[in-house]
Amino acid sequence: MTWQDWFTPTLIVLAAEGAHLAARVLPTVPMDEWSGLAGSFLIAASTPFLRLFIAGAGLLLVANFILGGRATYGRMLAVTAYAYLVDGADLVVTGLLFLLTGNRVDIGPGPLLPDGMLDTFAGLLLAGVDVFDIWQLLLTAIGTGVMAGCSTRRALVPVLILWAVWSILLLAALSAGKMSMGP
Repeated sequence: MTWQDWFTPTLIVLAAEGAHLAARVLPTVPMDEWSGLAGSFLIAASTPFLRLFIAGAGLLLVANFILGGRATYGRMLAVTAYAYLVDGADLVVTGLLFLLTGNRVDIGPGPLLPDGMLDTFAGLLLAGVDVFDIWQLLLTAIGTGVMAGCSTRRALVPVLILWAVWSILLLAALSAGKMSMGP
């Protein structure tokens, strides 16, 4: 495996995220202020790489220490990067739905939850899950199982736990960011 095995899929996702962000932000900003957005786009561009390296390390821990495999960090980066390609498909589908409807469209159980449940932690966690998350989770479990030399079924539980912890930490960080931003 080479560095291109994880770098190329990450660039594809980065391009999809950049196009999605540009399509949503640029029409709302006057043209004379576009140059001020360069820093924001740079920060947004670094996010997939940061996620990739953290998730790759987490999957390496799962593959080697929990499942008893002999995976390398480069291979787990490749598993993570290929699973992140689902983010590109997610952005394309939700972006097209946004362009067609003018609103953000949830493709998961979020719209089906009762209003009172959206105020609970479990409700927020369920509202944050969509079809693409499940697809990505399954791809990650398959890749982790292959790299660890075990079945997908055996790899699914630790990958699911890692994903839940990652989601909880991300949800907590986003909630803290909303709280500190004020009214």
